[in-house]
Amino acid sequence: LASSLALTGHDAEARATLMQYLALPTTQTRTITEWDYIPDDNPAFMKFHLRFKEGLRKAGMPEH
Repeated sequence: LASSLALTGHDAEARATLMQYLALPTTQTRTITEWDYIPDDNPAFMKFHLRFKEGLRKAGMPEH
């Protein structure tokens, strides 16, 4: 959700959503680097995955 909000220009909502996500005790993925484990040779999926990470960066998720 944070990624989608950031990519559609809703920056404040994206940051707030991301902060809520990171505050959850069950959150396991806390950096963008941790999303890099997804290997796939499907070009459409990889394009989506790169765009998803771009949204996370815009929302303020830490890189490492």
